[in-house]
Amino acid sequence: MRSWRPARRTTNVVLCGGAPTAGLAYVRPGTCLAPEQFRAAPGGISLPLETKCRKSREEGFKTPSGRAEFFSGRLLATGADPLPDYVAPAEERPADLPLILTTAKWPQYCHSQQRNQPSLRRLMPYPIVEMHPETAAARDIAEGDWVSVRTRMGRMRARARLDRHLAPETVCSQYGWWQFADDAGNANQLFDGEIYDPASGSNSLRYCPCEVTLRMGQEAAETGIQNPAA
Repeated sequence: MRSWRPARRTTNVVLCGGAPTAGLAYVRPGTCLAPEQFRAAPGGISLPLETKCRKSREEGFKTPSGRAEFFSGRLLATGADPLPDYVAPAEERPADLPLILTTAKWPQYCHSQQRNQPSLRRLMPYPIVEMHPETAAARDIAEGDWVSVRTRMGRMRARARLDRHLAPETVCSQYGWWQFADDAGNANQLFDGEIYDPASGSNSLRYCPCEVTLRMGQEAAETGIQNPAA
């Protein structure tokens, strides 16, 4: 079963002239669903789907050539760049937000799921944010300390994990945590939802100016934790 939820932005904004309804209509072929059905079911719609492994060998890819394409004629037809390219970040780093926040998935959990599983929660009981040891030392942060990650959109609480493989100006957080009353680990609230890729519609979850500070005293208290592994 697969659950479909109506998206605020579709992955085909460019192809459909920025119209959300047209975008939904574009991506729905094969699902037998219309935008009106999405609106009538805000909780989502479950569909019985058959899982096929390596189906591209039989059916090809959903491109004009049927192959994986690095050069997209469809994007070119809309006036967009047909090739992947680097584009400078939309946000500049102000003096009080000298670090770059990115996010990553972790093998213990799938998005916001499985944190209620004791065996998995024992492996990762708290949300973490990774930092270079030199970056942490400059802020009096040690391994395992509770810290605050701040952007212009908000702040969240997490535990520091030191990783010398990271670039000193980069910190890496998780997303998908919802077990804490103060939204600890909820990196979604740190990113501006109005900064997104014009071709894919994806939010910018890989770059956001930020600062990380040590939480002291009562600020570091573990509030609202629901840990089935405890």
